[in-house]
Amino acid sequence: MKLLFLLCLPLFLIAQSSKISNIPLPRVYIQNLDIYPCDTSCMETMLEHGQIFSFLAHADNTDIDNDELLQLKRIYTSLLNLGTSGFGGEFKIAILLPYKKIGKYAASTT
Repeated sequence: MKLLFLLCLPLFLIAQSSKISNIPLPRVYIQNLDIYPCDTSCMETMLEHGQIFSFLAHADNTDIDNDELLQLKRIYTSLLNLGTSGFGGEFKIAILLPYKKIGKYAASTT
């Protein structure tokens, strides 16, 4: 038994703990950088040209009275895991750093 313990001792010394991180899943926010207002026909044109993110940026700030556009907004929002825009009292920024910079902390956050 002691021999088995002595053989396993180096493994115990170099063992690394791994735990599930309590960091919440990221949310994506789309900022509307367009300075011009956009109406329903403008948003339909964006969808026809495949400009989904431009559509979502304008749809978030515009009251949509078209049921089809409202449904498309809900679908794209849920598929892309989008959060609601608008900043409250706080917001968080995620930074990606290489493993060499953060060392063993990387094992606890993955």
